[in-house]
Amino acid sequence: MLPPGHFAAGYLLAEGVIAVFHPTLSTSQTNWFLFSGGFFGFAPDIDMFYGFWKEKGLRHTGKNFTHRAFVTHTPLFWFILGGSLLLFAPTTFIRLLGLLLWLAPWSHLLLDSMNTGVRWLYPFNKKFYAFKNPGIEIPNKARGFFNHWWNLLKHYYQLAPLTFWTEVMLVAIALYIFFR
Repeated sequence: MLPPGHFAAGYLLAEGVIAVFHPTLSTSQTNWFLFSGGFFGFAPDIDMFYGFWKEKGLRHTGKNFTHRAFVTHTPLFWFILGGSLLLFAPTTFIRLLGLLLWLAPWSHLLLDSMNTGVRWLYPFNKKFYAFKNPGIEIPNKARGFFNHWWNLLKHYYQLAPLTFWTEVMLVAIALYIFFR
């Protein structure tokens, strides 16, 4: 899945946490919480920046780097990080951020599991688990920044239409809720 879908899923999860727990938050805390949800939904893909550096540009060819092989793409990493904050937080707001730091990245991992997959049992097993094409990245060797990302989007639509349309739906719902 692409960054807009992950950001939207994290944002929607933050909206859900607010709806379920009804915390007493100021407007600035609510806005910060919603933004954090979106960012945490995208957070497992931070490892892509290492890939950009490794590939010497803002694209991935797959020959030097597989970003889903990093620890940031494992559920245990986010469980420990978010769970620690959740357990040791001094305030309710920080505790809720800990819950979000655990769950929003897991939404990312669930969405990545639709196609290509995630190492759900890491560190005990390094196998990728997915509904379709476990461990297989979408091929993209196009040259040039815009050609690369256009080609990726085209292949994404053709090879993983369910994931593509799920992403479109998540972004549309998040935009609707944001602007209501």
